[in-house]
Parts: sequence; structure tokens; C-alpha cells
Amino acid sequence: MPSSSDGQASWLCRPGLDGTPCDIDLDVTAVTSSGRRTLPAQAAPDPSFDCFYVYPTVSTATTRNAPLASAPEIVRVVQAQAVQMQRSCRLFVPLYRQITLKGLVDGGLTDPAARGLAQSDVVGAFREYLGRYSDGRPFLLLGHSQGATVLTGLVQTEIDGDPALRARLVSAMLIGGGVWLQPGSTTQGTFRDVPPCRSASQTGCVVAYNTYGSAPPASGLFGRTTNGRTTLCVNPAALGGGAATLDAIVPVPSKPGALDVAGFASFPGSLRGECRSDASHTWLQVDRTAGSALPAGALRPGPTPAWGLHRYDITVALGDLVQLAADQGAAVSASAP
Repeated sequence: MPSSSDGQASWLCRPGLDGTPCDIDLDVTAVTSSGRRTLPAQAAPDPSFDCFYVYPTVSTATTRNAPLASAPEIVRVVQAQAVQMQRSCRLFVPLYRQITLKGLVDGGLTDPAARGLAQSDVVGAFREYLGRYSDGRPFLLLGHSQGATVLTGLVQTEIDGDPALRARLVSAMLIGGGVWLQPGSTTQGTFRDVPPCRSASQTGCVVAYNTYGSAPPASGLFGRTTNGRTTLCVNPAALGGGAATLDAIVPVPSKPGALDVAGFASFPGSLRGECRSDASHTWLQVDRTAGSALPAGALRPGPTPAWGLHRYDITVALGDLVQLAADQGAAVSASAP
């Protein structure tokens, strides 16, 4: 159940809460053209670091800012994007008064008060995490879309200028947002001292990308190059650059239909990703491979081509993000005094 601690942060999931929507079976069924096999997975019994996750814009509330409460659409996206991280970390998921889907249409993104309300909830939850629950442990940040934007602001105000917190930062996975590099720089832009991740052993760094299934149209909303500033693309399956097979993991409804799978499914060898750039955008190009077992129509741009594959940003590479979190968590723990 969601909790509020002395009138401060409200949590959908965190250690110490019973019966949360994050306490679910993590097993994955690998689906290939030759058959299926179960990949057992469970939450790490004694993880060395924590994951702090902020969900994307999903609230269907009729107000500009969402109420500080759980909702089915929040639970669904948390389970799709974040619960698999529990294979290697303790998971913290704060509720926050995000700008709702209606609020986006009504201009909420340009409303400082609406943006500030969402930001203050997440910053407050992070400070509560540090003060009450972290006990000095390393932490990883994960967010998508609006969640990535809010966490980007948090890194700027709370972490980038604090060497002690940067030393505890496993990485900041800010997916489907707008982390950028200044002209002529490969390390600085949105952040001064939190560079892009370029190896699985590097910590205190950022992973960011926006996915498209083809070159973005001129109207593409994500990954834009503006005033010479290049949107960052870090391929979680090939941190040093180049193309690589992506490990997609997706939730499957309890009535799985043709897939004959329930819970989570992966599609080994079915997708390939590579960071690309043109004059107007930088993006993670995602293509189906020959013999892909991914169901036809599973990756549809939408709601218009300008959005690209935004709604799949995390799930198309979730297995890679989970593995990267484990590798970076081990690296930061090994370097601790």
C-alpha cells in the first residue's frame, strides 16, 4: 500500500512496505523463433545499492497535476519499467503530483507552478530517502519521460555539485528526456560533473536516449538538436558506441493470447539498436532483426510519428538496463572505502 511518512513523501514501493505492486514474480519467458524457455529471476536477497525510480506521464486524472495517490495506470508502468531492477537493488518508487495527460494538452509543461509541484514532490522524496532509508548506500536513478525530466532537475540541484553524493551515484538512467551536450563537448552540457556512461564499470555517469524506428521527422519531439546543443544518446547495449542487439523485456497481460506467456517476456536477438544523428536529431535507432520473434505491430510509433517509439523507450532495452545496473552497482561497491 502507498505510504506517507509523517506528512512527507508518499511511497508506492519501498523496503519495509508489505503488499506493494512491486512485489511480483520477476521470471521472464524468453520467446524465440524456435520456442520458449523460462528465465528464472528473483529480487536480490541482500543488494548492495538502491534504485530510485520516477515514472513517466501516465495519470488520467482530470486536474493539471495528479493527486498524490496510486492509480492503476501508475502501477502498470512501474511494473513494466522498474520492478525488474530488483534483481540487483532495493527499489524506491515515490508517488508525485506529476503533470497529467490532460495537463500536457492544457499547457501544463509551460506552467511553472505545475512543474514545480511535481519537482518538489520528487526532490522531497529523494531527500527523505537519503535521510531515512539510504544509510549511506550507493543509489541509481531511473526515470522515463516526465520522470526523466524531473530527475534531471534533481541531479542538477542535488547531486551535480555535491562530490559526496556523486561518489554514491551508481548512474542516472534518464530515458526519453532531454539530456544534452554543449557544442564541442563530449562530457558537459546539462550536467557539469556527471558525464555520459561509456563503459559498464564507469559509475557516477548518465545513460540517456530517445528511440525511433526510422529517422525522426522534422517535427520529431525527442532528441532534437537545438542551438547547437546535441541531445545525448547512450546505447545501453553498446556504451562505447556502435550497434548491438537489444534485450527487450515487456510485461504480458494475465490473458496472454497468442504468445502463450504471462508475466514478462523477452525476445532474444529480435531487436538491434544504434545511436544515430542527423542535422536535427540524435536518437537510438531500433530495428527488428531477421527472424525476429517480436509480434508484428509490437513497436508502433505513436500517437503520431513525431513521438517515435517514445512509449517503448525503456522496455526495448530493459534487459540491458538491468544488466548495466548490476555491473555498475558492483563497480561502485568495489570502489567504496
